[in-house]
Amino acid sequence: MRPTRVLATVLAASLLATQAGAQGPAATPKPTPSWENAATLTPEELARALKSPGAGKPALFHVGFRVLFAQAHIPGSQFAGPGREAAGLDALRKAVSKLPKTTEIVLYCGCCPWERCPNLEKPWKMLVSDGFANVKVLKIPTNFGRDWVDKGFPVGSGDSGRG
Repeated sequence: MRPTRVLATVLAASLLATQAGAQGPAATPKPTPSWENAATLTPEELARALKSPGAGKPALFHVGFRVLFAQAHIPGSQFAGPGREAAGLDALRKAVSKLPKTTEIVLYCGCCPWERCPNLEKPWKMLVSDGFANVKVLKIPTNFGRDWVDKGFPVGSGDSGRG
């Protein structure tokens, strides 16, 4: 093979490699976050944080049933709708759309014991997959009435959407 032909072949191979590298590697799908890795807060921890003067307050979202929110909810929280339903997930996504991805977000429901709650896992996974870096879940052992209201923590009521 002639030296000019070898040089042309090397240059062509180099150009192809450069163009392929400029396009970058194929995008790898984001792994689905594991619900078992969800950061949690106890009712006591959240109540203490909400009472702290000067501390930044988290964005609070009730992802349970509207009737429960209307009866009693954490003041300052926003009703997003049941997290197990597409409409609830859509409402939550819309509600957080203008928040910075670093915002502390706390999700809660309280319809039933933590282990059986149908409304927390999907919203948590959605927010983490959407890039929110500080999403926590209020770990309510029994229900909102027993584990928040009966303990004398602050309570709002009404169906206005915000507490």
